[in-house]
Amino acid sequence: MKKTIISLLSFILFVYLFHIYLELEIYYSIGIGILLLFHELGHVIALRKTEGKLNGIYFLPFIGAMVIGNKKIKTENEYAKINFFGPLMGFISLLLLFILYLIVKKTLLLNFIFIGSFINLINLIPITLLDGYGILRGSIKHIKWLGFFIIIFLIGYMLEGYMFTLCFIMIFFLISDSPEVKDTGFKIWEAIIAISSIIAMVFITIKEKENIMPNLAILTLSFFIFFAYIKETLFNKNKEEHKIELLTPLTKKQKILWITSYVLLSGSLFVFLSIQKIF
Repeated sequence: MKKTIISLLSFILFVYLFHIYLELEIYYSIGIGILLLFHELGHVIALRKTEGKLNGIYFLPFIGAMVIGNKKIKTENEYAKINFFGPLMGFISLLLLFILYLIVKKTLLLNFIFIGSFINLINLIPITLLDGYGILRGSIKHIKWLGFFIIIFLIGYMLEGYMFTLCFIMIFFLISDSPEVKDTGFKIWEAIIAISSIIAMVFITIKEKENIMPNLAILTLSFFIFFAYIKETLFNKNKEEHKIELLTPLTKKQKILWITSYVLLSGSLFVFLSIQKIF
């Protein structure tokens, strides 16, 4: 019950902050939250299919949502399946929205299809913390680096969000997992990159007085993530938590399956975006 209440409160906070800071209409903020919920329910379904137990669905303002479970993943195939079901469920929800649009002809539904497609496509970028990396990491070695450059390009060039770019660089290096690495404890070079990013963000916050509030919010989030990293890697008494088992690798057939599934799902979502523009 307690976890359900926390999950619900995180959803309400997510919707409220989207409504206030991005000045979205409340129904858009709620709609985005529901689209994310459908996405996360896909992960819940996959978790239960692999005999895992759900501990909660938590929404993170301006970042997204995440599913917490007790499943100890043993194979790369399980890892890919749990990540794949999120975008898959998201795609199904968009398909239902499109069918509903053909019936009622409400433009609002097309807007939600666009938003949902964009969310899913971003999630399919093969980068640490996103589903695309989870789907392909057992199939393509060092795939996260391709995703890293893609997302830096998107944030830096398309959005010109320097604060977001620096924050993302810090998160990428601090919370980057890899099937080839066992020890995920403290690393000095990770701390140096994180501190350098935070210093740069401080200077940007001071300089860009017109964006002081959103920049302070991102800076605060970055400090929180950095100190959480320090706490978990330097001051955690149970050092065994930082050891992860190397997962059973995929067979050649499974690799082809996940790459094909990734391409088909990404292509389908791209078609949805194109349809929205046509209509």
